[in-house]
Amino acid sequence: MTDASPLWTMWDLFQRGGTAEITDEGFDGVEILHSGPRLSIGGGQMVIGPFVALQIASRDSDASAADVLARETSVGDVLGIASLGADIAVMGSRLAVRALSSGASAVVTDGNLRDSGDFARLPLVALANGTTPAGGRLPGTYTRGTGPVAMFGTEWHPGDWFAQDFDGALRLTPEGVRSVAAKLGRPFTR
Repeated sequence: MTDASPLWTMWDLFQRGGTAEITDEGFDGVEILHSGPRLSIGGGQMVIGPFVALQIASRDSDASAADVLARETSVGDVLGIASLGADIAVMGSRLAVRALSSGASAVVTDGNLRDSGDFARLPLVALANGTTPAGGRLPGTYTRGTGPVAMFGTEWHPGDWFAQDFDGALRLTPEGVRSVAAKLGRPFTR
């Protein structure tokens, strides 16, 4: 598990004005996601946390999606699942429960989710481009992106953070998170 204190620092800023406050301050390392997720299901729409980019790996992987979620998720993480153009749901409610039990605060995808009625009852923020009843098997399992992962019109790198509220979504680089934390007079320790 990781130190969650940077999460509280970022929540402090959200209490003062959210994404609008962050962008108004003109911090370096902050990018507005003009093509961010369009649909919010579940535990609300306001979320901020370390972005863990997952992508679909080859079917040759012997790790199940549930195993990868359990291994790669820390408390407060925002799981970003790159759909890579899949026309089926990249996650349903069973995997969402696994993500939640592993400590994730949100699941974000540039693809579709399924089981939206079940998602709506979970205390997990779920942000997607849409929903679909189409399940089936993805062409592989999830793997953690070790390099840039393309989602929402930008490249996500290890150490980036995701923030979204009712005004929109942001990508924060590690520099952006440190700048925001410094503005509040708090150290950034993650």
